[in-house]
Amino acid sequence: MSNTKIDQEIPPHLVKKYTEKWAKIVTNPTRCDFLKAVESVKKLYSQFNDILEERGEETLNTHGELTMFFGPFKNPVEAIYVEFECERVYKQVCAELKIPDSEELRPPDSDKETWRKISSRMNEIFFEEVQEKVTQRHIDAAKGTFKIMRPQKDPNESAMMYGADGCAWLAYYDVWLNEPEYDGTPQRKLAEERSAILDLAMSAGWWTPLAKAVIIQEMPKCYKLDNNNRLHCYDGPAYGYHDYGGFNFYYIHGTEVPKSVIDRTYTVEDIDNEKNAEVRRIMIRLYKTKRGEEETDTGGGSRYLQDSGSVKVASDDFGTIYRKDVEGDEPIYCVKVVNSTPEPDGSYKDYWIRFDPSQYGGKAAEIPHAAVASTWREKDGSLVFADYNDYNPEIET
Repeated sequence: MSNTKIDQEIPPHLVKKYTEKWAKIVTNPTRCDFLKAVESVKKLYSQFNDILEERGEETLNTHGELTMFFGPFKNPVEAIYVEFECERVYKQVCAELKIPDSEELRPPDSDKETWRKISSRMNEIFFEEVQEKVTQRHIDAAKGTFKIMRPQKDPNESAMMYGADGCAWLAYYDVWLNEPEYDGTPQRKLAEERSAILDLAMSAGWWTPLAKAVIIQEMPKCYKLDNNNRLHCYDGPAYGYHDYGGFNFYYIHGTEVPKSVIDRTYTVEDIDNEKNAEVRRIMIRLYKTKRGEEETDTGGGSRYLQDSGSVKVASDDFGTIYRKDVEGDEPIYCVKVVNSTPEPDGSYKDYWIRFDPSQYGGKAAEIPHAAVASTWREKDGSLVFADYNDYNPEIET
């Protein structure tokens, strides 16, 4: 994330210095510091009330204790479920762990190990329950709950606020807060008002403010990006958390995909049933691709077409065209050709080559000769043969 206007206001060397600082915090995460996170949240809620008072809106009742615990939740509905059910689950976990649940006998805040056990087990229970037991009352309660800093029109939208993951924006606040050239400026004043966000981000991941409870995300145990700073990993989670029974997110160049795509355990039926067109394209591209060859192996579409019941379109001396119709997307075309050089056992190997059916005015989709000719390209991607009839090799290599 970046803002061109802000980039122009801050000297490039400071942008570089502070974005690198926060990038290291994100990509080399440690466990969440419970005590520091709690203090930062209390300070932020005090600032929330100042903002609400300025707007003439009802302030939050923070005289009592806020319920705080750690765990990754995707949206306000899940968080609302936590707020409604946390007392019941807390007592259940205390009973399991044989820990007193009364206010007088509960473990002190300084006993981080005990609270981490409680938090971890509570989250395991919530993850088991949240998909099955969320009711309309939780959905209704989620609407409007997050009006403090970021209004939510859709209760299923993310309600997470800046944590360490928001390093691009946090870096700017950090510059304004610490560089002497911003003394007495509006930027310094804004950064001072947001200082608790920086403090919280140093000790926790994303966080969600509720009226009576706060969901504080653990620091991720892994956070992997591609060259364009998009979440990406071919062989594991691009974004994952400590504990929580393997609560991980899987991404290919910024697109979230099922774990089966990373594990290469999905089937042709899984591809055909996938509703998201971009995810389906990724599944087709990586179909039966070997580890480490994801960027160089372009045969996923051909293998998928072979295994998925494609339709024979046409055949001539140059090869055979097959088509696979894909719901909600363009059909996949391949031409099957036979290698003219025999294998050691005397057999001839078939090759399935994917091609662009629109070439040669659409004739590539109907005439194998045109389809094969269209696969010959110059370095700039243009066709080698302006007329497919010009492709008529006497010798193949």
